[in-house]
Amino acid sequence: MPRPEQAFVKLADPASYVACDWNLCADRAGCDYWVGLFKRHVNTILDLGVKCSNAGADAAERAAACREEFYATFDRFHADPSAHERVTILTLDEWRDGLLQK
Repeated sequence: MPRPEQAFVKLADPASYVACDWNLCADRAGCDYWVGLFKRHVNTILDLGVKCSNAGADAAERAAACREEFYATFDRFHADPSAHERVTILTLDEWRDGLLQK
């Protein structure tokens, strides 16, 4: 297995590589699209989680709490993207993963 510093050996300049350079704070249409997509998709994830769970009503309650916090987080960003210096699709992934794990 390659060491982390060897993972992108074919890049012309690995030191300056940025995985995602699309800053959604500066692109309103992109922000609209991706926040909407993440909000729609989290419903799919949560619904599947509840259906696959053996926790019954507790799973539904936890999913509802997660959805509420998820929407609040993404709505806050959408309402004021300039409150953040840089948000990319990878940032949205990190927010989603953290909220789902919580």
